[in-house]
Amino acid sequence: RHVEHSRSTQGAQPHELLALTIGQLALSRQIAPGLLAPLAHVVAAIAPVAAIVVWLRSRLPVLPPRRAWAQFSAGLWLAPAVLLPLEIGLLVLALIAAGAVLGRSPSTLEQLRRFVQFAQRSPEDQQALLRMITRFALQPATALAAVFALGVVVPLLEEAAKSIGALIALSRRPGPAAAFLGGALSGAGYAVFENLFITQPGPAWGLSSVGRIGTALMHIFAAGLTGWGFGEACVRRKWLRLLLAYAGAVA
Repeated sequence: RHVEHSRSTQGAQPHELLALTIGQLALSRQIAPGLLAPLAHVVAAIAPVAAIVVWLRSRLPVLPPRRAWAQFSAGLWLAPAVLLPLEIGLLVLALIAAGAVLGRSPSTLEQLRRFVQFAQRSPEDQQALLRMITRFALQPATALAAVFALGVVVPLLEEAAKSIGALIALSRRPGPAAAFLGGALSGAGYAVFENLFITQPGPAWGLSSVGRIGTALMHIFAAGLTGWGFGEACVRRKWLRLLLAYAGAVA
């Protein structure tokens, strides 16, 4: 079984390279882009995740296929269904907070009005609008708020949601390696969701798809780490390990 898994892992790399090549040629040379680009996009989104999962399953305890697919599917469909409303709610709260801040500053409100006027004019005015937005975004308070939201709040929500596949098997009292693998499978499902819907065909599609391989690896490992923490807490009552694992995944 180990040799078979190793061969499968090695075979996924040419598939990924071929999909990237075909997709980039289809987009850059306009060679049947409506047919080849979507096919290449799907293969490039799934192949690296499949290779990582096969490699993990060859080195960790074998899970029943039904449980493994359930944990993967939870990351693919359930985690985004939980996470997206939370992130939308966070965005709404951020807009409300921004509106409250703007309401206390007449000069900032006037600047916002100018933003709207610029957006309705020529491309030159739109470039000026972009420069104004950039200056606003680089103000210390704005930058710190963005870093806190994207670097702390969103990871806290994301790491909790994308490890949801590990929770559905805790009643079976999995061992540490099985708990890690369950979380990793859930993270793999979430990585496929992101690869399919975040990276879209375009001029930079090939580079973005290559970058998504590292992102997928990060999602799988972080979700596996949190899954292991859930197992340690719920099965062995070692709650500190859950906190440390969750903090490590968020970091």
